[in-house]
Amino acid sequence: MHQDSRPVSAYLVRVTGGVFAISLLVLAMMLGGRIGVYIDIPSLIFVLGVTFGGVWFAHGPSAVFRAMHAALSGHAVDDATSRRHDAVLATAYGLAWASGVLSLFVGFIAMLADLSEPAAIGAGLAVALISPFYGLILAEVVFHPLRRALRTNSDDSPRVTGSIQRERGLGVSAAAALLLVILSMFVVLAIRSSDFEWLT
Repeated sequence: MHQDSRPVSAYLVRVTGGVFAISLLVLAMMLGGRIGVYIDIPSLIFVLGVTFGGVWFAHGPSAVFRAMHAALSGHAVDDATSRRHDAVLATAYGLAWASGVLSLFVGFIAMLADLSEPAAIGAGLAVALISPFYGLILAEVVFHPLRRALRTNSDDSPRVTGSIQRERGLGVSAAAALLLVILSMFVVLAIRSSDFEWLT
């Protein structure tokens, strides 16, 4: 009985911590302005669809939920199981980032296709930036902590840790590249917009 209580308590602690982190994020957005500006259902569907659809394609329909359960449960897992679940979460982590960047480019292409109304550029840019925001949250607030939690349950901790560090480096590189793209697009829009004719 005592042995069963530890995994249950570990599960509750990790789920509570995740809910607390997301709640603070939502609270910060509410205090910073209208919460509605951070909500765009098509962008959310795009990011979730690409992420979970890609994991489904690569590992099967229930693989991500089994991996999340293994990370949250607190049960010790053997090397083979740890590697299998870590591969699933690594795929989800990468796809979350990729879906946000891909949706950003889709939004930019649609916006740059018609610059006849400069007043609409700001709103279009805001919508385009929401998808990377969702992808960032999904990758860094959900899947990255899950991989860390899986490491604590794993007998193969050094290998999993090394894999996480490599993925973390890729995430930082993706964030830097995304920032450069956004800054470049701001310059392009500033030059093309009639509100900034003095730049041309």
